[in-house]
Amino acid sequence: MSENATSQLLARIVGKCPICKLPPRRHAWSQLASTICGDPSFQESLANFFQLFRTHEWMRLRAYQGFDPMRDAVVVYAVRCPDGGALVLAVRSNFDLYAPDELYGCEIIDAKASDALCTQLENWEDI
Repeated sequence: MSENATSQLLARIVGKCPICKLPPRRHAWSQLASTICGDPSFQESLANFFQLFRTHEWMRLRAYQGFDPMRDAVVVYAVRCPDGGALVLAVRSNFDLYAPDELYGCEIIDAKASDALCTQLENWEDI
């Protein structure tokens, strides 16, 4: 397993891949989107962010690249399964280093949708 902190986080969150039913050792991830959360001034934007997540509008979701190291964020990752298909995970990343990150949502997408998404993303890291 990678020593990358995000790779370790995603391996812990995924546990066993719901597609291949194995630990995600041969899987890879890429960050899709991020936005600030936990601040009332971002409530409308956050609602739209999750609407795009639930409706699988990945390219529109990619427009969200907000991050502030002093605030909590929701980060969306694509996790590519070597058996085909992918998981798209929405993870709350807490500003407080002692607060654990939380899985807010997991969408499973088939091989065709996965191929379309994965070709649009760069910087893939091994889990």
